[in-house]
Amino acid sequence: MQRTQVSLRKKILSWFMPFMLLLIIADSTILHRLAVNELGKELDFELYDSVDDISDYLKVSGLDAQKFEVLENASRILLNDDVDKIAYTVTNENGTLLSGNKDLLEKSEHNISTTNSKPYSFFTKINNEKFRVVRAKITIGNESNLQNITIKVAATLNLRNAIADKIVIRILLHQLRFILT
Repeated sequence: MQRTQVSLRKKILSWFMPFMLLLIIADSTILHRLAVNELGKELDFELYDSVDDISDYLKVSGLDAQKFEVLENASRILLNDDVDKIAYTVTNENGTLLSGNKDLLEKSEHNISTTNSKPYSFFTKINNEKFRVVRAKITIGNESNLQNITIKVAATLNLRNAIADKIVIRILLHQLRFILT
C-alpha cells in the first residue's frame, strides 16, 4: 500500500482556511460599514449644498410670489439628477408651503421639531420610495420684517445604494484575490 503524502502547505491551508474566511467576512463587513457611512456623509453634504443654494437665493431675492415662480423654474435645473429623484420644499414658520413639492411637506412633517433650528437629516417615504431629507431653518428679510423659513431637500437612495453595492463587490474581490494569491 502506498500512502499519499499531504504536503505541509495543504495541511496548513486546510486548518487556517475557515479562520481566514471568517476574518475576511468580518473585515469586509467593517470596511463596508465605514465606506457606506462616509458615502452617506458626502451625499448628505451635496443635499446641504442644495439647501444652501436655495437659502442664498431667498436671502437675495426675498419672499414675494414672482420670486418663488423663478425659484421653481430654477430648481428644475438646480435639482436635476440622472440617478435620483430630487424634491424640495420651502415653508414659512406656520408650515405653509411657499414653494416646492407638496408630498415632501406632508410626508416629513412628523419628523420636524419646531424648536430645533440646527440643520439635520432623516429618512422618509414618499409615494413608496425611500428618501434622504436634509432640513434647515433660515431667517430672511430686513430687521423690521424677519421671517423664519424652513427648507428641505430630499433625494431617493438610488445613487447611495448603487455605490454601496460597488463598494461591497470591490471589497470582496480584493479580499478573495488576497486569499487566492
